[in-house]
Amino acid sequence: MPLRNSLLLPLTPAPLTVDKVASIQAVQEAVRREQLIGIVLQRDAKTEIPRPGDLYAVATVAEILRVATLNYGQRRRTLLQVAALEQFDPLISQYWDHFCVFL
Repeated sequence: MPLRNSLLLPLTPAPLTVDKVASIQAVQEAVRREQLIGIVLQRDAKTEIPRPGDLYAVATVAEILRVATLNYGQRRRTLLQVAALEQFDPLISQYWDHFCVFL
């Protein structure tokens, strides 16, 4: 899941706001399957659909602790409380088989 304007550090709980439809769907699926999520920081927060070159090479694996969904008129946002577990290289990682969805 691409992350804008935030940084997750391992072993640190953190709140996140998710508003992209694909990311919301990924979160819902991860919660349903009780799986971890992979989070990567975007280089430019204005990029709507980041490509691999738009993301940093270090990512964080996280466990979703809580989820709340809010509707703002036509927009839907999902608020998360996650526990960052550890950093990993998203290009070569043993975590790929354990993620529900990694965007």
